[in-house]
Formats: sequence, C-alpha cells, structure tokens
Amino acid sequence: MRHRAEQPLPQLEGDELLVYERLIGKDQLHVDDIARSLKWESSRVSTTLIMLEMKGLLRQMPGMWYTAREA
Repeated sequence: MRHRAEQPLPQLEGDELLVYERLIGKDQLHVDDIARSLKWESSRVSTTLIMLEMKGLLRQMPGMWYTAREA
C-alpha cells in the first residue's frame, strides 16, 4: 500500500480559520455545537465545513460529526 506524504496545511483565514480552530485538538464535534459556539446560522457553518472538507482538512463522520486533520 502506498502512503501519501503529509502535505502542509493551506493558509486559512476568515470563517474557515474560525471553524478549523474549533475542531483542532477535539476528537470530533457536531455541526450544531460548532454553530452554537460561534453564534452562527447552521447554513454558514455547513458551507464552511464543506469548503474545509474539500481542502482535505477535515472529515465528516456519520450523524453530522466532524473531525479535523492536524498538521
């Protein structure tokens, strides 16, 4: 099996940085907990989570739980 070399995390700012910071160091967080902690609408959090997932920085688990990939 081939292993990919770990790539450095891209620079984050704005909403992506705020959401990613909530996930770093946590086992996993639910989308509602992230929205509540930031005092954001769930649609804003969901959009940001999708962008982070597309960048390969987090993974969605069953039941709308998210976990971050750490550097």
